[in-house]
Amino acid sequence: MKLGQAVKTLRKKRGISQKKVAHKSGITQGYISLIEKNKKEPGFDLIDKIANTLDIPPQLIFLMAYSQSNKSGRFKKPLRNIALAADEILRAI
Repeated sequence: MKLGQAVKTLRKKRGISQKKVAHKSGITQGYISLIEKNKKEPGFDLIDKIANTLDIPPQLIFLMAYSQSNKSGRFKKPLRNIALAADEILRAI
């Protein structure tokens, strides 16, 4: 999963529209759409604003992006477990 896909997945899990994320993050809805399509890569400041809007730690966005893209190697199982735990946390919030 790329960063934009992680943003989209987390946004949908939180039930928040692109319009709301864009407005609260100070960007346009078109720009958030480009991020979610992996056509634009947001900087750390924007990731922080997006995470605040989603009421999640910004590290979760990076974790989701990294854990899904690293399908092989010794970190595969721990990252999968972390991603599953993060998913459970999101459902509980």
